[in-house]
Order: sequence, then structure tokens, then C-alpha cells
Amino acid sequence: MTILVTGSAGHLGEAVMCVLRSSNCPALGIDIHSSAYTHRVGSITDRAFLRDIFRNNIRSVIRLSLAQTACCDAFAPGIARHQFDWNTCAS
Repeated sequence: MTILVTGSAGHLGEAVMCVLRSSNCPALGIDIHSSAYTHRVGSITDRAFLRDIFRNNIRSVIRLSLAQTACCDAFAPGIARHQFDWNTCAS
């Protein structure tokens, strides 16, 4: 089960991705800008891009991007929307 991090090229996004990697959490970073922590470059407002992203067995979303995400609900209505427990990543 993968954690999706939107805004992974920003300062906070890179920090979150760094923590997830060091905790051995499977995470997928997306952003409109490329970075060392961005796996896929694209916009969360692009339905085709999101459709492809949510084929990756996404468990949770950490939304750090500035774009509106109402369209995310259409692709993953059952995604966890609660306070994230970092201990779930411990191996």
C-alpha cells in the first residue's frame, strides 16, 4: 500500500518524502515540477494523470500541493482522510 504525496518538489513535500523513505514507507511523490523526491511530474487537476496515479494501490494521500483536489475524490472516494500515523511505516 502506497502513500501518495502531492507537492513533493516543495520544501515541505521533500521533507515528508525524506521521512517516508527513511522509514521504509512505500511512497509516490507527484508534482508539477521535477525533483529528487518526485516520481511523476503532472498536475492533480489532470484527470488522466490522476487515473493513472491511483492504479498504484494508494492507501493514503498527504496533500501538500496548492491546487484544488476536489477531483481526487472522484478517483479514490475511500482514501483514508485522517491524521497520519507514522508508526504504520515501521518495518
